[in-house]
Amino acid sequence: MSVFNVCVSVLLAALPLWAMAEQKTAVADPWSSAGTVAVFLLLIIGLILLLTWLATKMRAIRPTMASGAIRPVATLTLGVKERIALVQVGDKQILVGITAQQITPLAEFDEPVIDVEQESSASFADILKKAVRS
Repeated sequence: MSVFNVCVSVLLAALPLWAMAEQKTAVADPWSSAGTVAVFLLLIIGLILLLTWLATKMRAIRPTMASGAIRPVATLTLGVKERIALVQVGDKQILVGITAQQITPLAEFDEPVIDVEQESSASFADILKKAVRS
């Protein structure tokens, strides 16, 4: 028996089943499945919203580097991709230039240029008063 004969035999045997399937789908009302489609659509949208909410919560929970040994003290944007940053590393503060290609140390300070503890304890009202005076 050749492969061709086997394929033709399988197709001929499956032809009545295919005809019955065609009859069932032709009789089905398209509006009867609209409710099912709407429910699944709402479930998918709800799943997307839930994952978005979880992603924002996980980002807020994620530990920041500010509590570690290396933390940024201040940054100044110079251009689209260029910045200058003052970084606290232990007892020293390092001024670095940041571009899209590299990070370059510009200066190293043994004494703090900006006192981190004093800046963090200042209230919003104190900062606003300083800004209004200058």
